[in-house]
Amino acid sequence: MSRIRNLPHRGGWLAGDGALVLDQIRPYCENIEVYNTAGKRKTLTASDVTEPAGSWSIEIETPLGQNIPATVTIARAGSGYTATVHSEMGDADLGTVEIINNSFDATTSLRMDGHSVDASVSARFNGDRIEGSLKLQNTPELPFTGSKE
Repeated sequence: MSRIRNLPHRGGWLAGDGALVLDQIRPYCENIEVYNTAGKRKTLTASDVTEPAGSWSIEIETPLGQNIPATVTIARAGSGYTATVHSEMGDADLGTVEIINNSFDATTSLRMDGHSVDASVSARFNGDRIEGSLKLQNTPELPFTGSKE
């Protein structure tokens, strides 16, 4: 368990698992300090402070060894996020995504060659890197990796 302190205004404290609550409070706080249970200040690592909003260039690996370039775009929407995927396979609006522990899972329909294909996307952010998988109906998972543009 970590204690998290928001400094600029009233210096409020929040107690809880820092890894679980950082993404939830970050939209409301600019300056965040994290302390361990003994009261010692902790330094946030790159994976603790990933800002998911922006464009992420990814390469989707196919079972045939090809890499398909795509872009995952994440935007702030109020206190949450929305996401879209654009690729030569098709485009998908993931809608509102809940980012917890620098990760999200979403389901959507991908428009491919005029047809709608059910798809699920799982992604994890670590600093300026992203990794995850895309699963189309009746296919194996397609892993992807990439970085923030």
